[in-house]
Amino acid sequence: MPNINLALRESIFSDHDSKWSQIERAYFTIQLDEIINVGGIYIGLDKLTHFTGSGYLYYKTYQFSKKAGSRNPFGMAIKIGIAGEKTVIGRMATGVFSYGDLEANYQGLKFGIDMCEGNNPYLKKSKDGWEFSRVFDINSYVNPNWDESYNPSFYYDGLNIMLSPKSTIVQKNIPDFCDAYRSSFVIDQLQYYDSIEYRSASFYHLDSLISIGDLPNPSMYNIKNICKD
Repeated sequence: MPNINLALRESIFSDHDSKWSQIERAYFTIQLDEIINVGGIYIGLDKLTHFTGSGYLYYKTYQFSKKAGSRNPFGMAIKIGIAGEKTVIGRMATGVFSYGDLEANYQGLKFGIDMCEGNNPYLKKSKDGWEFSRVFDINSYVNPNWDESYNPSFYYDGLNIMLSPKSTIVQKNIPDFCDAYRSSFVIDQLQYYDSIEYRSASFYHLDSLISIGDLPNPSMYNIKNICKD
């Protein structure tokens, strides 16, 4: 689990002026995940659940929509993720609409397709049963838009089950990280992200919905905008 005392001091979700009750501390710990590095890309552990669990829901929706004759089964799958971020998975649970989560979901859909469809799927049936035809490498699916510091989220004020309204607190805290944002380590990391960035069909679809106001615009929480000279 993340170090709760460190998180209370440094997390963008933490109201540093608040006198935290034990219940608030417990809920705050629950909503934080450790960070891992996958192929040079930093992601929260929750992204693996989105890739597998939500990716499976995407894939089943894609299959159902395809069989039903939908002209855009990918779009139908993405709608499932949007609905979750607007309600039980995002806004109601933590007060966050995460575009990084939605990218991980979509890459889970792509993995489902690669596992079961096409000329060379991961799964093939032999005389001994179903077997993997080749080694699975998650690096084929993880990209910089899984990282919420690069692909920023939108934050809601108001009630959520984690007892932690987000928008006002996040906007207050992000400027404190401007010096770190300008450090050589972060500059090098962002340049690396720029050099390998892959924008999926989901990314472009979500961006188009943001542009017409159908999805919340995260630009006010983008550290690039907040810390620009």
